[in-house]
Amino acid sequence: SFGSSVTFDSSSSYRTRLLVSGDANCSCVAIEFEREEVSYAYVDKAFKRVRTVPLGRLKNARSVQLAVSADGGSLVAGARIYYSAGVYSGGVQFYDRNYDGSWSATQFFAGNYNGGDPTTVAMRSRTLAVVGGRLEFSHGIRIYRRKYSWYSWSLSQKLLPTSSQEWLVKHVALHGKTLVVGTESNTLVYEEGSNG
Repeated sequence: SFGSSVTFDSSSSYRTRLLVSGDANCSCVAIEFEREEVSYAYVDKAFKRVRTVPLGRLKNARSVQLAVSADGGSLVAGARIYYSAGVYSGGVQFYDRNYDGSWSATQFFAGNYNGGDPTTVAMRSRTLAVVGGRLEFSHGIRIYRRKYSWYSWSLSQKLLPTSSQEWLVKHVALHGKTLVVGTESNTLVYEEGSNG
């Protein structure tokens, strides 16, 4: 549903960029709002709607909750899997910001394959993304990486649940090398090792 997820993008030092998740029925992954920052004086400027983020290959995911996270000019969007007329939809869609500020859909991971079943996502520095969702069927918490911002994304690691009661990831958050995962029954903390 619209507004189920919000995120800031840090790709501009003189603009504050806020993205609010949309849904498939409003034909966008997110609506972006922007506010100009003035350093020499306090000016109360309101956010203005500036653009939308296209659905990409999530366009067939009807009436699902979307989760979005952006950092440094890259964005990850996740949509829950649904099954209709013999077709699975949903998954993970990546985006990169263009020079004119618009967004382009890049890679897509289908929900019933490497995309898992996303309910929450987190992005760090254009090169690391975490996707959480249902933990049954070995979906796990999925870690996507790319070496540089112009490289392709790939699924690099999958963290499986530690108990049968942890079947749904509700929130994931990244801070530095720390990943915090909130499940239905527990809070899990992971630290990134020297080998990633």
